[in-house]
Amino acid sequence: MHDSEQHPSSDIVDEQDVEIIDLDTPATSARATMPISSPLAPRFTVRQRRTQLIATVSIILLVMLVFLGSYGPSRSLLLRGIQPSIPDASNLNGFYIQAQPAWGQLSIDGKLIAHLPVFAKDAPLSMGRGRHQLNWVAAPFEAQHCVVTVPTNFRNDTCPLSSVTQTSSQTSVLLLTFSATMDLLPVTQRVALTQAIQTALDSEQSSEIVQPRERYATSNAQHPVAIATQPLRATLHFRIDTDTQHMIFCIDSLLGMASTSCRINNEDCRLLCETYFTQPTTTPNEWLTYGVIRTLWDYTTLDGHVIARDQPEIADASGTNEHILPLRISWNGSTWRASTTFMMSDLPAPNANPICFPAIDDFQLLGEMTSNISASLSYTMQFVSGDVHALGCLISVKLGRSSANGSNSPNSPTPTVMSTAYVLQRFGVFLAVNTTAHSLWPNLPIASDYERNVANQLQASADSGQTIRWQE
Repeated sequence: MHDSEQHPSSDIVDEQDVEIIDLDTPATSARATMPISSPLAPRFTVRQRRTQLIATVSIILLVMLVFLGSYGPSRSLLLRGIQPSIPDASNLNGFYIQAQPAWGQLSIDGKLIAHLPVFAKDAPLSMGRGRHQLNWVAAPFEAQHCVVTVPTNFRNDTCPLSSVTQTSSQTSVLLLTFSATMDLLPVTQRVALTQAIQTALDSEQSSEIVQPRERYATSNAQHPVAIATQPLRATLHFRIDTDTQHMIFCIDSLLGMASTSCRINNEDCRLLCETYFTQPTTTPNEWLTYGVIRTLWDYTTLDGHVIARDQPEIADASGTNEHILPLRISWNGSTWRASTTFMMSDLPAPNANPICFPAIDDFQLLGEMTSNISASLSYTMQFVSGDVHALGCLISVKLGRSSANGSNSPNSPTPTVMSTAYVLQRFGVFLAVNTTAHSLWPNLPIASDYERNVANQLQASADSGQTIRWQE
């Protein structure tokens, strides 16, 4: 959360012509009284709560491991629990295999499988009784080898089991998965693939002018918000993260969850990962996968003097948030190519827009902002960005009466919209655009006329040119 603009600047860095605002100094603006913080507002900052979450999860996991490892009955129960629950393993002789990338080839006992059957569409693969060797080859990744038996022997089989499921005819089948990650690549190919992804991300960077008196987020813990004293060029850019040696807090805005490890299906997405919630691409040389990115800002004067580089995506976040992003990757036998559109049409998640990831984090996933909404209200949210990514993200929060059961969530029904709060997240700072937003979040700075025009541009692009009446 960010304090309102009644906190004046207290420090100015003369050599950089940047005014740094101390958000805890006394109020001296035209609004004479300090707004009273809502009792529902969070006690701790985003960074403090993330640190607490990581520490708490680590302690709980350590205690559980010690207990389970030392107590025999619990250890046996755990081992039984990781085996799939099936009605009768002797009936399992049908297999579906999901495998990425699309150019890979599967062979069973040395026989090439020309077509992998699609679940719920094609009949499953059938293997005779006994032990079978499966090989999955998708150059330049290392080949993957495993063993499966019919009837299934979960203790000795080594193929990567995703689940035991049933077809429409109630026949139980096994779902096996093969996936490629960067740790299966030779070092030279891993470097080349990383560079291809970064090139795709670089094509998405954009710039916008920070107007004098506009706020922007900084990595300075004492002064997380700065105020420009002259026009600045702000460049939004994205960086692929493939370093698995450090712990990060990963916000998965695609699947709607927070994680300290950025893992999906037990794969670290910093090395690329699969979700399998979409059908694999049918393009032979294309691979739909997911990586982890950081969102960063650079600030310079208009004549090119560097003010700050790699500043955080949101004030007081210390640049620790990272996000899972869909990627399309292809391999022509010698060269990698990667692309990313920030709104892939074949993804079911509505929040697959990295420009709005920081806003989604605080408003929806972490509840930093929605905690101020009365329990008597329901709400729905929309996150909108424009063709120029650096303009920012506009959040519209449509408020209505809660349902009869008292539910208050983004998915609660709102048959009658009472009012809409508009908040603009720009240069890492949240701004109250209209009076409804200011009444809900009185500590937010109030958007200037220029910033309201930016918000209008963003909303108009989403509403086919409709203009917003900010004042109610």
